[in-house]
Amino acid sequence: MKNKLFRAFTYSTVVCILWALIFTQHFNVYGSYDLFSIAYIVGHAAEFAFALFLLSVILSILPRKLWGVLAITIAVAITTFLSVDYIVYKQFRLHITGSMLSMFFGPASGDIFVFPKSMYITAAGALIAIVAVITGLWVLSQRLRKIPILIALFMFISLVGYNITHAWASFAEYNPITTQMTVLPITFPLSANKLLRNLGFEAPERIEQFEPQLMSYPLDNITLNAPDTPNIILIMLDGWRTDTMNEFNTPNIFEFSKGAVQFNNHNANSNHTRHGVFSIFYGLPGAYWDAAVTDTVSPVLIDTLQSLNYDFGIFASAALTSPEFHKTVFTKIPNLRLSTDAPSTILRDRKITEEFIEFLDSRDNKTPFFSFLFYDSTHAYQYDNTTYTPKFLPDKERDYLETQDKTLIFNRYRNSVGYADMLVGRALEAIEAKGIADNTIIIITGDHAEEFDDLGKGYWGHNGNYSEFQTKVPMIIRWQGKEPAVYNYRTSHIDIVPTIMQSIFHTTTPVESYTTGVNIFSSDGRKFIYMQGDEYAILTDDIITIFRKIGLLETVTERYDRTDKRVNPLILKDMMEEIGRFKR
Repeated sequence: MKNKLFRAFTYSTVVCILWALIFTQHFNVYGSYDLFSIAYIVGHAAEFAFALFLLSVILSILPRKLWGVLAITIAVAITTFLSVDYIVYKQFRLHITGSMLSMFFGPASGDIFVFPKSMYITAAGALIAIVAVITGLWVLSQRLRKIPILIALFMFISLVGYNITHAWASFAEYNPITTQMTVLPITFPLSANKLLRNLGFEAPERIEQFEPQLMSYPLDNITLNAPDTPNIILIMLDGWRTDTMNEFNTPNIFEFSKGAVQFNNHNANSNHTRHGVFSIFYGLPGAYWDAAVTDTVSPVLIDTLQSLNYDFGIFASAALTSPEFHKTVFTKIPNLRLSTDAPSTILRDRKITEEFIEFLDSRDNKTPFFSFLFYDSTHAYQYDNTTYTPKFLPDKERDYLETQDKTLIFNRYRNSVGYADMLVGRALEAIEAKGIADNTIIIITGDHAEEFDDLGKGYWGHNGNYSEFQTKVPMIIRWQGKEPAVYNYRTSHIDIVPTIMQSIFHTTTPVESYTTGVNIFSSDGRKFIYMQGDEYAILTDDIITIFRKIGLLETVTERYDRTDKRVNPLILKDMMEEIGRFKR
């Protein structure tokens, strides 16, 4: 038994060298090596090797020949997976997921993945080579004695070293290290932020800023052709449902909409704030959030506004640090105020309205401006009953510890929407009073919607599913030169950036170089809507395809009933291209 254990140890150690070589190819694509990356490559390969060692030990109770066959088979399977993952990463900057495997081995795989016959021959040859190499290492493991111990010691030091270093880098927000964690597959590095804080350590200032390494965005330089420079105002209500934009619930916004363009089939590309705001500013799906926040990548929209000398007035009720909009959307905005100083949501909403009006009164109208107002009372279901008379009674604040009364809670929410509408009305009045309405584009929308068990399946709030009750929001745009109109084709937040870039700034840069969206005024609408949450999904026609964390594809109707309908495989292929296009 002792000899079997030593052979399992030796075998997993020498196979680790092969896996480290494969991981090295990932870093060749990534394009950056340092001492940490070497430790990361070796240490992460050691984690796989440790798993192989444990499996080999368990299987060692079997007869010697059967034990060898199974040990070789396991190593071949892992090596093949890592090799294919490298090929996928090289092309798409994505790692293999369970959802990809479901598509590849599913009934429609032939429509999604079309390979030439020569590729099958090459793949078969590569598999034979892998089997031969792994078998050779199994034979070699019987003969080696001392060298694997030295290699294993180096592997162990690398494993411990890269995890401890990452724990420090995560705490210190040291990007050159934390950014590398997306390069290798199935990585779960050590983090100890809470422990370090409890031990009395204080996180230092960001130690180093550097150029983006995870994203290649935009793909081309942005060029403008005689751009117009109207003022642009984006007003967003957190968690605003489409069916609460009406004459009774939101009289001010409803009146405003009469002279605007409305999109009645508009999707926020997310069921929560983080990716809902991200998608409207970047024109990209939320799949790029992690890369953008790690690299502090500024959106093309903000960069273009700055190049045209726009002033900025950013007024957000909730803090801009959670989610990390100060590191993404507004990372280049000078003197950005990270939070609003007021003791409650309703007072913060009131304060940002007052500050916006002061901003209009104090600025020089000779220069254009971009302003963002982000109201939070709709998210908290709060309103100020000293200044706003509720229209939906009785109502009740949401209690997460007891069974919800839909009518009472929904009334409470609608009153909070009415309160936000009152504040938005004041902002709109100030714009008119300032005499700048004719040279100002105003966009009013929500970051996501809010559900009140509308499906009858126990979903409340947001971030729970991808139905219209959590993702469909109003989209109202007043645009000089655009006659009031109502459009019913499918649109999304991702479409706002290309619309502004093309129709206002007249960019000549190809749209696919900086966004996955389309001009919102295109009558073609969208073939599919990508929606990012804790998982992600795509909406096509009357079905929603959900990509579960555990690797399964689930298809449901718009009412979230299971269905046998399947999404067009070519759409899945397009989706994969879109979420990988701007990754290095």
